[in-house]
Amino acid sequence: MLASGLRRGLTTQEAARLLQFHPEAVRYWLRVGELRGTRLDSTDEWLVEPEDLLAFLRQNDELLPWSVPVADSGEGATAFGPTS
Repeated sequence: MLASGLRRGLTTQEAARLLQFHPEAVRYWLRVGELRGTRLDSTDEWLVEPEDLLAFLRQNDELLPWSVPVADSGEGATAFGPTS
C-alpha cells in the first residue's frame, strides 16, 4: 500500500482476468518467480505492476493487451498503450 492508503499495481484477480487464466495459475507463477509481484503480508495475495505483467507476456511470447487499467487512478487512465 502507498502511504495515502491507495494500492499500486494489479491484484491477482485483475492480473488473472487480463491474462485469461485462473487466479491460482497466476499465484503459482508469482510464488515460483515466473511473474514478478509483491506479496501482501502473510497472505497469498499479491500486487503485480503493469510493467511486470508486460514482461511476463513478452517472455512467454503472448499477445500484448492494448492497455491495462491503473487501479488507483480513478480516471480510467491506462498504465500503457500501443507504441508507435
